[in-house]
Amino acid sequence: MNSLGTIQSIFKYNQGIAIPPASYSASAISGLQATTSSINFNNICCSQNGQYIYASSNVGLYYSTNTGSTWSKMTISGSTSNNIAWVDTSLNGQYIWVIYSSYVLMSNNYGSSFTTIQSGHSCNMISCDGTGVYAIWVIYGYGVYRYNGSSVVLENSASNTGWLSCAMAKNNGPYTIINGNRKGGSATSNISVSTTPYNNTSLLSYTVVDNNSYDVNAFESSEDGNNMYLCQWGYTIATYVFINGSTSTTQITALNGIAMYGCTTQPSTNFVCFVSVSGSSVIVYYSWNGISSFSNFTLCSSSGVYLPRCCSYVVSSTEIVVLVITNLISSGSLSQYSITFIK
Repeated sequence: MNSLGTIQSIFKYNQGIAIPPASYSASAISGLQATTSSINFNNICCSQNGQYIYASSNVGLYYSTNTGSTWSKMTISGSTSNNIAWVDTSLNGQYIWVIYSSYVLMSNNYGSSFTTIQSGHSCNMISCDGTGVYAIWVIYGYGVYRYNGSSVVLENSASNTGWLSCAMAKNNGPYTIINGNRKGGSATSNISVSTTPYNNTSLLSYTVVDNNSYDVNAFESSEDGNNMYLCQWGYTIATYVFINGSTSTTQITALNGIAMYGCTTQPSTNFVCFVSVSGSSVIVYYSWNGISSFSNFTLCSSSGVYLPRCCSYVVSSTEIVVLVITNLISSGSLSQYSITFIK
């Protein structure tokens, strides 16, 4: 493995009160730390214990096997410079699902080799379950597909829907979530949920849980073992909902009107974290007490920051690390961070 550095910044927060600056240190990383607008990160994911971290980008799939201490670029289809649109991983980091060009690829050996699951379409997003055996992906204007452990199932072929995002619950499944907008103005914007087992060989049965007249955008999701939290990218009206053990939704009113781009949480905790952009700053919203109220702080400021994504892993019952990546419109600023939250 080529040593590419360490995560740039560690910020410690204790029950919502910032510990004095002497309690954290900052160091840039080369490789994952993008200081040029020509490198665009798409998303980041990690195993539940944080040992394995994967970050998709237009110049390759970056990975770490030691909680971010060192980084390398993964070889996929004979190259380390592939344009990887999205990546997701199982709870133990062994299974890796990637969207590469017009291919959906899966590895069940930590990236040593990949198998082509589907080809011929450019996908928007992919998500796998906690085991990594099952996955779902969406193709804008074409359809929704699911891998049931042995074969690919076409879930929905509505060509008039701009399918944007999908999610499989990692901890409290089976929950499968899809959403799309009104492509061409002829389809309904909605978020739909299925509680049918992932290995079903036929179509899953979906229930519409959020149906709006506006065009929804794509979302990221995370769950804490009981609830699934959804963050619809950049939209500010009635977009922060969660699945609370059923197919019902609840808007997170404490965050209404804030354009969120990423969210993360962990099982057996009430910790919830969202990332947003306000002007030229990346803002982090977090809570150790569920969704009733949030604290926030500015993570970084730079001309033209956009599209922050996040994931997290558990160190202990009172310590969670959140990894945040964001892109730059202009060059020269730091944009990847690790945040250690201590309860």
